[in-house]
Amino acid sequence: MSQIDPILGFDPWFLYPPKNIYEIKHTDHYIKHGEKKKASRKIYQKVEYDEYENDGIQNLKAEMDKQNIQLPKEYNFYIIFFQKFQVIFFVFFVQKKNNSWRRSDYLKMCYCGRFDIKKDLKAALDFIEWKQNINMHTLDEKSLQLLKSGMIYLLGRDNQYRPIIYLDCTKINMKSDGEETIMRSLCVFLDMIRKYMFLDYYVENWIMVIDTGGLGVFGLPMKGLKLIVGGMQINYCATMDKMYILNPSFGLSSTWSVIKGFIDPESLEKMSVLKKKEYNLMQQRIPARYIEKKYGGEHEDITQYWPPVNVYCKENEKHLLINYVEIVKEIQDK
Repeated sequence: MSQIDPILGFDPWFLYPPKNIYEIKHTDHYIKHGEKKKASRKIYQKVEYDEYENDGIQNLKAEMDKQNIQLPKEYNFYIIFFQKFQVIFFVFFVQKKNNSWRRSDYLKMCYCGRFDIKKDLKAALDFIEWKQNINMHTLDEKSLQLLKSGMIYLLGRDNQYRPIIYLDCTKINMKSDGEETIMRSLCVFLDMIRKYMFLDYYVENWIMVIDTGGLGVFGLPMKGLKLIVGGMQINYCATMDKMYILNPSFGLSSTWSVIKGFIDPESLEKMSVLKKKEYNLMQQRIPARYIEKKYGGEHEDITQYWPPVNVYCKENEKHLLINYVEIVKEIQDK
């Protein structure tokens, strides 16, 4: 039975994580390492927080309560189809659900603000404003076409079932597409990944591959990249596990060799700038079958970007995967 997601416009059944995802066991270092403001955390669900983190949560919660800040609601989206006079009509409407804010959201805002209460609160306010902006969680025709163009697309998972996101810098055009269209495309795309491909504790992060297209330092769409990366830092805080920057120009490679000396080790560990002869290094994390041939992998180069290509399971496995997902949801809801 087809279950069309009214926002995405297709049935995303094949994006659900596989059954053996429960075999994943994260190391303590991966979950969280470092102390206090210098700490880094990648896993927020089904794990314990330390005393400093709990204090940060309590301080932020108290400040938000003091200022009577309303927490964001979750939404259900529906489309009803009907026919009249041989014309098909559809009605799109939204229903608010209960408060969607979790204890982990407080902690993520603390990490965004590095446990500075003013910065934590600013991050929380920005996040809530974005969360309640329905435009950022629905597609219009322009944002849909941008997804179809392949500005950003999905292909496969890494060895720990983290989704692989590709960003094509040559297709980022702030002038022709505009800030809102780019952000709508990005947010619906990333909402999809969090909703269908993440699973508390087991998968809470993704891998990002940025193809610069050989553009030089001054040719890169810096405003667009800043918009995208900035939006991800607040709205999708603590989800980046690794970033690969591919196809750098000579100028970009030279610049990188200088600026990486000024980047903190934690951030530097997440980033790799790879020339063509180094593309094979991605296969240390990503199976070759999920990497396009142009990047040294085995998969044919993608030409259909949206909906995402199903490279995960066969159609005849659908009922097994859906039954498994329903059981998982029942367990998580209890």
